[in-house]
Amino acid sequence: LEADRVGVSVISNEVGEFLAFYLKNKIVKELVEIGSGYGYSTKLLHLLLPKANIVSLERHIPRYEVAKDFLSHPNIEFVLGDGQDYLAKRKKKIDLLFLDGSKPHYVYFLQEALAHMNKGSLLIADNIFARGLSYDSKCDRRHRTLQRRMHAFLELVFEEFHATILPIDDGLLIGEKK
Repeated sequence: LEADRVGVSVISNEVGEFLAFYLKNKIVKELVEIGSGYGYSTKLLHLLLPKANIVSLERHIPRYEVAKDFLSHPNIEFVLGDGQDYLAKRKKKIDLLFLDGSKPHYVYFLQEALAHMNKGSLLIADNIFARGLSYDSKCDRRHRTLQRRMHAFLELVFEEFHATILPIDDGLLIGEKK
């Protein structure tokens, strides 16, 4: 895969299988994905939730272009830009927030998204283990900001959502707004 060659992670088969099971009977009308990558997870989400309106954000122009060319559907909108800025301006509610972008920014994405999420709204965050980083133990200096922000993200998640972290692939967080 081109994505592997250039270091763009794509949703794993294991995570995809779990999402197929988890989302099977969920009603999702408005879905926001932060981190389109090359559009593989967007396509999976569209296949699992074909009636949902999907807004998928990507801030890197080459990835945005690939995703946009990879998948075209009237219910899918690819947006070039920052997820935090988009969420700050969004007017519609969010039934499902799928985080697969910059891990140090997860806390900021969620802070902005909460105003758009009602009780029962879903949160899914992929690669939550950030390739083996522990959020409670000491880490080297270059990972401290990531560790601190992910710790803040997890605190916010467990305050606002009934949630769990599954040891699938590089960690999958799922939650339902309290």
